[in-house]
Amino acid sequence: MKVIDNYVNDKIDKRLLALNLTSGNLASAYIDETYKASERIMFYYGDTEDIIKFYKTRQPQNYIYPLRNFYKEVSDSSKIPILHYPLSKIITKTMVNLVFSSTPTITVSSGAKTRDKAINASIEDIYKDNDIGKLLQNAGELESYSGAVAFKLVLDPEYTEYPIIQAYAKEDFDITLKYGRVDTITFRDNYCEGKYTLYSIYGKGYIDYKLYKFKYLYDKNRNYVREIDGELPLDTIPETANLHRIDFLDIYGEPSKDIYAVYKENKNNAESDYDNLVDDFAVIDEAYSNLADIIRKSSILTYIYQNQIKMNKTLNSSLSSNEIINSDYDRRVVVLKDSNPNGLAQKAERDTIDSSAMIAAYQSSMDNTILKALATAGLSPCSIGIDAAGANSSSLALNIRERVSMRTRAEKVLR
Repeated sequence: MKVIDNYVNDKIDKRLLALNLTSGNLASAYIDETYKASERIMFYYGDTEDIIKFYKTRQPQNYIYPLRNFYKEVSDSSKIPILHYPLSKIITKTMVNLVFSSTPTITVSSGAKTRDKAINASIEDIYKDNDIGKLLQNAGELESYSGAVAFKLVLDPEYTEYPIIQAYAKEDFDITLKYGRVDTITFRDNYCEGKYTLYSIYGKGYIDYKLYKFKYLYDKNRNYVREIDGELPLDTIPETANLHRIDFLDIYGEPSKDIYAVYKENKNNAESDYDNLVDDFAVIDEAYSNLADIIRKSSILTYIYQNQIKMNKTLNSSLSSNEIINSDYDRRVVVLKDSNPNGLAQKAERDTIDSSAMIAAYQSSMDNTILKALATAGLSPCSIGIDAAGANSSSLALNIRERVSMRTRAEKVLR
C-alpha cells in the first residue's frame, strides 16, 4: 500500500490520459506523485541544507525525464555557494494572509433566538479551546503547499470537554469518492518514530480505526521508503489501546449520512500553490547563488610581490617554496612572483573587477523569474512587497496591480 493511494492513483490516471500516451509506454511515463509530495514538503519546511540533501539522495521512480537541476548538479567541491531564496514560504504565507488576515466570525441562525444564543455560545467556547485563529492559519499553510487540507473531530473527555479540531495536509490522509463526492477520509498518525501508523477512517455514519506496523527498506533507486508490514491489534501500543469503532445513528435509528470530518481542496484537482513552480524555484536559487558569488569575488584586489611579504616561518614550514595558499573567500591579496633579481622594493597595486553587467544580468533573471512564479501562483507582486511602479503610484494603479491577488482571494474564500 502506498503512502498516498486512492487520491494519487486517480490523479495519475488523469495526468496520463491528458498526455495522450498509449498503454505500451505508460510504465516509462509514470509520474511519481509521492516524490512530488515530498518535494513540496521539502520546499516549505526545509532550509538550504535540506534541499541539497533531498536532491542528492532522492530519485523519482520512472520519471518522464532525467532529473537534472541546480541542487543536484553542483558538486560538493564546487566553489559556487548554494543559497536558497524562500519564495515558496513567501507564497504560502501570502496566500494565508489573503484569507485569514483576521479570524472569521461564524454564527448559527435557525430562527429560534434562545437556542441560537446557546449554540453560538457553545461554538465560541469550542473555538477558544481550539485556538481557532492559529488553527486556520496553520490549515491554510498546509492547504497551500500540499494542495488540500482535511479536518477531523476528536472527542476525548479526559483531555477536554470540547471537540478537538485537527488539520491534516494532503500527504497525511486519503479520500475515496462516490459519485464524485467524498465517501471516506482516512487520516494517518505515526507513533514510535514511524514504526506504527494509525489509520482513522471517517465514513458516513461511522469512525473506524486500524493500526499498521511499517518496515523501512531501499527501493530500486536507493530511496529509503517505508511499507506496511501487517495490521496489529489496537491495544499494541498505549496511545491507541482505548480506540474502537463508533457508529452514528440519526433520529430514526438509521445509519447517519454525515461524515464527522471535512475535506477541502486548494484548487481544482487539489493542486498545490507550488505546482509548476519547482523549476522556477531552482532558477531563482541558481541566480541568487551566482549573484552572491559574483559580488563576493568582485571585491578590491591587491597585487603584491613576494619580496614584500613578511613570511610566517611557523606557517610556511609545512609549505614548499614559501607558497601562500588563499581560500576562495580570501582572495583580496594576490601574490605575484618577483620580477627582478635584486629584490628591489616594488609598488603594490590595487584594482576592482567590473562585474556590474554580470550582476545586472543575474539580478534581472532572478527578478523576472520571481514575477513569473508569482503570476503562476496567482499573486500580484505588490502582495509580497514588490512595487514596480514606484511609491507615487495612484490608488487606481495600485488597485489594478492587486487584481490578480484579489481574484485568488475570492476563489479561496468561495471554496
